[in-house]
Amino acid sequence: MKLVNRNIIVFLLLLIGSSNICGQSFFLQNHLSAFTNPNGLNKTSIYGSPYNYMMEISPDEEAGWEITLKGMVDNFFCVDIEDLNLKNVWIHKGDIGIVIQNYDSIPIPIYSSFFDFDTINSSKEYVYTGHIAIIYDISEKFVFVHVPQLYIYGWIDRKYLCGSPYTTCN
Repeated sequence: MKLVNRNIIVFLLLLIGSSNICGQSFFLQNHLSAFTNPNGLNKTSIYGSPYNYMMEISPDEEAGWEITLKGMVDNFFCVDIEDLNLKNVWIHKGDIGIVIQNYDSIPIPIYSSFFDFDTINSSKEYVYTGHIAIIYDISEKFVFVHVPQLYIYGWIDRKYLCGSPYTTCN
């Protein structure tokens, strides 16, 4: 009986300790590469946990810092910023960008609804050139973005996205 109780206590302690990594968030099985400062040279606020402000970071050189987006809760994304040695920190939605890459000028669909992907008559718009998009939501296969240059909001397949502001991700 003591062994069972001890195992339960150890399990609960591990559970509590691991919840501090990114809290009770939606975790991505396949992390998403992205970058900070998609709106220009503004500073990006970093949070130790959602709604718990920690500090601000300035952009790196001519663009933002590359990040690994790991999960989300409420209006925040849980990220790692390797170059700054920041792990499991939080950035507010709308402060992370990604590049829509389109080298062949093909029509890349952006769906208006998460449930329209397989619907023949789904509402969608198309992007024909590369653009920087701002990330507002994520799933394992799609990302909800805003393309400010085109005034488009919607879900785009991750295969069309590049997480680096510096390279072409080929």
